[in-house]
Amino acid sequence: MRIKNTFLLFVLTLIITSLKCTNNNPANSSTTKNPQSTKKLAIDPAILKIYVNENGNVKLNGEYVSLERLDIIIDSNKSNVKSVYYSRYNAQEYEGPKESLQVLGILIKYRLPLMFYTDSTFSQVAKMD
Repeated sequence: MRIKNTFLLFVLTLIITSLKCTNNNPANSSTTKNPQSTKKLAIDPAILKIYVNENGNVKLNGEYVSLERLDIIIDSNKSNVKSVYYSRYNAQEYEGPKESLQVLGILIKYRLPLMFYTDSTFSQVAKMD
């Protein structure tokens, strides 16, 4: 139990630290100046599916988004979100893309209900041992 608590504290520290990092995501191109970046999701936002690929690019319900845009979209839809399905490249291994910690930080910030998956199709629920 003590090891799990120590590990959880370590992961949360990494998340908080990574939030201060800048994002090199190619989806960042001028999204902060784009008025469309604050728009509501065109799809039903009750279930958000977020996947971080091997290059650290973030997909939200099949659409590439920057971390900034992800934050804005979630903030504007948080009252409608019932669940977030989250997965990342190499989900079975300890280390994944650094952006995955930043995404988790955003999700934790809004206290959204999370379900972890091991694949990009969100068909394999991750086992928490």
